[in-house]
Amino acid sequence: MAVIEVRLLVRLGDGADEVDLTGAAGSLRGRLLEAGVEQARLQRSDLTALGSKSGAEVVAGALLVSMLPHVFSTVIVAIQAWSARASGRSVTIVDGDREVSATGLSAEEQQRLLENFTPRPAAQEPDGGTPDGHA
Repeated sequence: MAVIEVRLLVRLGDGADEVDLTGAAGSLRGRLLEAGVEQARLQRSDLTALGSKSGAEVVAGALLVSMLPHVFSTVIVAIQAWSARASGRSVTIVDGDREVSATGLSAEEQQRLLENFTPRPAAQEPDGGTPDGHA
């Protein structure tokens, strides 16, 4: 079964800085790992600031999440629970050029999200295979 990958963008209320965003993303990451995702990691930038040490920097408030398709509904529930713990928290799911808010949804809205926003399978690592799993 193909693994799907999405990017989650965490937003906090007014006054939040990069440290707050990175901490919040780490907290959500823990919930997602408990929910059964294959992998949840802080997104790293390929660009480094001029004059900075080499290496990728963490993008504040951004996670890359890999999961089996059937786990996506559990991820939505975990996001809902995480965002409800404090005011101002929100999460946007990004899959390619598609974005959808996954915060503050009613049960009916969650169901519509699951029906209409199915993430696409993640591209495989460069090992000679193709995104569809064939060599």
